[in-house]
Amino acid sequence: MINILEIPEFYFSLLTLLNLFNFIDRGIIPGSTDEFTNFIEDNIETGHPSLYIGLLQSAFIVGFCLASPIFAGLVHYYGPFHLVTAGVTVWTCAVLLSGFAYYADSYMMLLFGRVLSGVGESSFQCCIPPWIATNSDENSKSRWLAIFNTAIPVGTALGYVYSSLISTSIGWQWAFFLEAVLIFPFLVFVFLICPRFPHLKPGVRHFPPVNENDYEEIVPIPPNSEAEAGVKDALKHDEATTSLLSSIEDDNLAQEQGKDVDVKLDPDLDQEEHPPNLYEEVKLICRYPCYLFITAGYTAQTGALIGLSTFGSAFLMGLNYFDSEVESSSLFGVVVSVAGIVGFPLGGMLLDYLSARSKHEQGHSHAELVRATLLMIVTSIGGCILFVLTFWIRSKALFIVVLFFGCLFLFLCNSSITIAILLSVPVENRALAIAFTSIVIHMFGDVPSPLVVGYLKDDLAPGCTGDDDAVSTSEDCRDDAQGLRITMLLVSLWFSWCIAFFTMAFVHAKRDYKAEKARRPSLYMDPVTRKISKQE
Repeated sequence: MINILEIPEFYFSLLTLLNLFNFIDRGIIPGSTDEFTNFIEDNIETGHPSLYIGLLQSAFIVGFCLASPIFAGLVHYYGPFHLVTAGVTVWTCAVLLSGFAYYADSYMMLLFGRVLSGVGESSFQCCIPPWIATNSDENSKSRWLAIFNTAIPVGTALGYVYSSLISTSIGWQWAFFLEAVLIFPFLVFVFLICPRFPHLKPGVRHFPPVNENDYEEIVPIPPNSEAEAGVKDALKHDEATTSLLSSIEDDNLAQEQGKDVDVKLDPDLDQEEHPPNLYEEVKLICRYPCYLFITAGYTAQTGALIGLSTFGSAFLMGLNYFDSEVESSSLFGVVVSVAGIVGFPLGGMLLDYLSARSKHEQGHSHAELVRATLLMIVTSIGGCILFVLTFWIRSKALFIVVLFFGCLFLFLCNSSITIAILLSVPVENRALAIAFTSIVIHMFGDVPSPLVVGYLKDDLAPGCTGDDDAVSTSEDCRDDAQGLRITMLLVSLWFSWCIAFFTMAFVHAKRDYKAEKARRPSLYMDPVTRKISKQE
């Protein structure tokens, strides 16, 4: 009889469900903008309530920024589920506090609850993706990371529907209370399984590999290092490159025996025996230009996407496609949810398929990184074009179809982003790389985007700032439909930045791939044909 507690996929699924609840929580506020607008107007005198809605939606980043470096550092000392248990406990308290803010009639209490939720989220957002990448086999690594990230669009979309239904029936505070009740059994279970997953050194699996010959991936070469200097030398002189072929038999033997075939990143820093402090680790990951460009592109994409999604329901109502918030929130939620359900796993499977075409290169992060960044460029271009087209579309059905495929392309892209981040830095620093990227995309994407888009929306479409009925859109808002379209166009054009940054990441990934293949050609040799592979 199969014991599910011994199957890694069971834990991957459990962690994906936890991530789903987190993003359902993220969708509560944008799913009930009218109810929260009225709550804000009762507590604060302002002519820009959308600005305060955006502040609520962005508040979690404060807690996230403070806690994520701490959790990223703790992975060097504690097991992953110990950290997840701590984070989910804090997150549950934050959800309850957000619900009680209604009875306290306090905007500041609700704001603090949203800040505290970021502390809980940081635990599994920083610790779990590297753990999944380490414990999944090479044929499904991208797919499982994509499934884990599917919780982002699906959870947010379900949050829209869940929030609009609960808020219009029994009140928005119950959307938070019911969420806490649902998450409590997961919290208890995660706490109980903590002893099964003690702390291990980076890159070591908690589960035996499916293939006994699995080995650790080849990691990037830091710029200005002795290794890179050797690479440049080898590329410059054919005879130097030829001399490297003498290592073929040793490297092949190492692979056959299942040993790690790795590149030593910094001979002066033994990260296994002496984990670096936060400053040293941030300094280390910032030495990789590919990682930095991926982070910059991801930030640009996140800013545009969050800005559109925060006010997605309001846009659909203001453009006269729907008459009520429940209808617009539900439809927008369905579009984003279906696009996420299809896009994230499809992107992961596509990346796994491309990797499987060169089986002898599986586990070689340079080759996989080239494929991931190329896929990011292609899908970002498609998504940007489709979102810009919505400015000229007047048909309700066509608008929804184009919106769906625009989201689909971006979710295909996001499947590659996570694996690209992990592959662009050493395995020891992956948790901090995820944390650092998350901080950057939140500080320069999540936080300013809803504020800026909310301000633009109020300025270009002043008739769409909320109304006392809280269930329908006023005639003044419908008269300002062109202002809403201009707002959407300006935000959609922002996607062009992520295309530019991803292109730069691809250029660096391609350069590093060629350099590594010249330095260690045996690692890219087909074991059957005994020929060096060529990256298309």
